[in-house]
Amino acid sequence: MSAKEMFEELGYEYKIIDNAKEHCEDVILYSNKNAEIIIQFNLFSELVCFQIKNKFKDYDKVAIFMTKELLNVINKQIEELGWNK
Repeated sequence: MSAKEMFEELGYEYKIIDNAKEHCEDVILYSNKNAEIIIQFNLFSELVCFQIKNKFKDYDKVAIFMTKELLNVINKQIEELGWNK
């Protein structure tokens, strides 16, 4: 099973963004509207970025809780992109 299929099973929507017009790098986005999380894979810099709504208004920091299923699918995407070599 591909990372895209695994993300979709966890409730994430897939989108690839061509940022050439913006003079930025291309990205793969997985968004989960229910959890208000976006996981972004930056294809040139090989970085993973998490965008999460801060629901704790009195705190400066955001805690990211990850299930082993989510961690496994992130690792699967990294493997498919060849970043683990």
